[in-house]
Amino acid sequence: MHKLESDCFHGTYRDICDLLGQKAALALHEHYAGQVVSFPKKLLADSFVHEAIYREFDGTNGLELAKKYGYTIGWVRKVVKSKKLEGGEIYSLLQNEERDSSGTFIADDSDESA
Repeated sequence: MHKLESDCFHGTYRDICDLLGQKAALALHEHYAGQVVSFPKKLLADSFVHEAIYREFDGTNGLELAKKYGYTIGWVRKVVKSKKLEGGEIYSLLQNEERDSSGTFIADDSDESA
């Protein structure tokens, strides 16, 4: 097929030609013709973003990470907490806490001011 002008293409294929070139439009047409394809707003997989946030989180940069990855600060905190639980960090901390005979954690009030 010889090179066509982008205005020869139909709707979305014209947009793809203008954005990525005719070769990409033809490849997408060949692969997806007749199908309805939607592109999610979020490009990156949640598992990748969760790992990145957990790795980059330093305790003070939650808002920065929320903006960077397009989520809320609450969601960032939830991810960090979830990854800590998954990694056993919180579990290992709880293992060292004192418990009563029923297995309930005993609060350590020694740090509280009167």
